[in-house]
Amino acid sequence: MRKVILIAVLISLIAINLTAQNKKSTLLMDMAQFDKAYIPALFFTNQNNAEFSAGAIDGLLRVWNGFMSRHKNPESSDSLWGKDIGRIDMLIGNAAEIVYKQESLDSAHENLE
Repeated sequence: MRKVILIAVLISLIAINLTAQNKKSTLLMDMAQFDKAYIPALFFTNQNNAEFSAGAIDGLLRVWNGFMSRHKNPESSDSLWGKDIGRIDMLIGNAAEIVYKQESLDSAHENLE
C-alpha cells in the first residue's frame, strides 16, 4: 500500500513539473512570436513607410492580443508583470492609433521603442 501511495505521489509531482515546464515553454514560444511581429512594426515605422507600417501593426496587434489572452495574469512571482504588460499594451495601442490615423510614424516608432 505504501508503494502505491509513493508511486501516486511521484506521478503527481512529475505531472505538476511537466505542466509548469509546458507553461514556460508556451510563454517562451509566444514571446518569440511576439518578437517576429514586433520587429517589422518597429522597422517600418522607423523607415516612415506608412503602407508597410499599417500591415506590420495589424500583425503585431493580432499576435499581441493572443499573447495578452494567454499571459495577462500568469502564475508568476513577478509582482510587476501586470503593470508592465499593461504599459506595453498601452504603448502598442498608441502606436497603432498613430499609424491608422496616418499621423507621424516617428511618434508611432517612439511608442514601440
